[in-house]
Amino acid sequence: MNRNRQSRITGKKKGRTRSLSWARVLLVCCLLFIAMMVYVWKQIKINQLAREVNALKRKKEQLVNDTKTLQMEIAGLSRLSRIGEIAMKKVNLQYPDQYPVVFKLNPAVEKSKTMVTAAAFGRVRAGLDHVKTLLLPAAEAGAPAWE
Repeated sequence: MNRNRQSRITGKKKGRTRSLSWARVLLVCCLLFIAMMVYVWKQIKINQLAREVNALKRKKEQLVNDTKTLQMEIAGLSRLSRIGEIAMKKVNLQYPDQYPVVFKLNPAVEKSKTMVTAAAFGRVRAGLDHVKTLLLPAAEAGAPAWE
């Protein structure tokens, strides 16, 4: 009698409530499965991005090291003593025998100490032209002229 009374109060049949509970359980399981798949997918993406960040950090460190190495190489190649040796040996440049004559171009420019040397200008121009002829063909070939 207790069962009949309960079914009359709820208005539900015994078989129908069980099928609804299985549907709910199945729905909850599907939602949990989807939530787990989303979580796993996010973790995979996080791991991929972490690997990518680490690779970029390594590449940055390598580029910084390469930059430092190239700066040291530039400093070594641009030493004034080395350039002077190359100018004397390869290009046959020499120190002038006479002191150059100095002309002031403009009295307003006197403050900046801009001066032009007349005697040495022709020799320097000729020396620069000679350096161009030596270095440009070597630069086009990809090798420095002094080696």
